[in-house]
Amino acid sequence: MRCSTLEKLLQTQFNLIAIENKQPSVILDTFRQYNSLTGTPVYIWNKESGLYRLNMSNVKLPQSKTIQQVINYFLKHKQNSLFIFSGFSEQLNNSFVENSIVDIAKDKKNTKKIIIVDTKLDLSEKFKGHALETKKLFQMKLQRAA
Repeated sequence: MRCSTLEKLLQTQFNLIAIENKQPSVILDTFRQYNSLTGTPVYIWNKESGLYRLNMSNVKLPQSKTIQQVINYFLKHKQNSLFIFSGFSEQLNNSFVENSIVDIAKDKKNTKKIIIVDTKLDLSEKFKGHALETKKLFQMKLQRAA
């Protein structure tokens, strides 16, 4: 996937983008390239490592291991940024997490984006109309660009 495809995806009106792909590492590599080219702050969270910022020596942010801590960090963070949650779908079974992410997605004043990347995503009805879901279309673009 080229960065231009990613830029188009990020220009959407949605604050929440859910990307289902069999190879999440390919998606994460694209965000790394995007970060290098644009300087846009990109944060990545996974349950093993917690939250860290790309190109800051991949320094892990303190108190960012749990998703609740990351949501609190996101809400306090003022800078225009991308927050990528990798391997996140199981976290959506927690009603606090699900409701918090829906509230963030509904906030039209928010300038940050949350990108959920996983091999399998099934967003609940609460997300309908508030999230951009890319599945087969995104995978086809990836295959063409490869």
